[in-house]
Amino acid sequence: MGIITHEIRAAIAAARPDDIASRWRAFLCAQYAPGHRAKEIARDFDTSGKTAERWLAADGPAPSATNLMRAALIFGFAALEQVLLPGAAKPAPRATITDVAAKLDLLADQIARIREVTCPPS
Repeated sequence: MGIITHEIRAAIAAARPDDIASRWRAFLCAQYAPGHRAKEIARDFDTSGKTAERWLAADGPAPSATNLMRAALIFGFAALEQVLLPGAAKPAPRATITDVAAKLDLLADQIARIREVTCPPS
């Protein structure tokens, strides 16, 4: 992960911190529902509630490379693209258990159909 973290630091250095902070705030708001947003962010990023609240503030700071790597581990590398690159696609909201279960059911059906075609019962 050292090389990736180095690349993230380089991307942060090449951009305006205000731009990254703004995209970070938008990303977090898309991923976490209102209500206990700061508390959930603090839990996921192993940081204080005050840090999470500052990230969500209009004039909040940009995240560190370590926090961006953690976002990539939690949400996938698309998180890095959305935060570091201007004009990247808007962040998709975090999937719910119901969404994931529906996708798994669909996948199970597709697998069953493939098995029927490729491996008939003997």
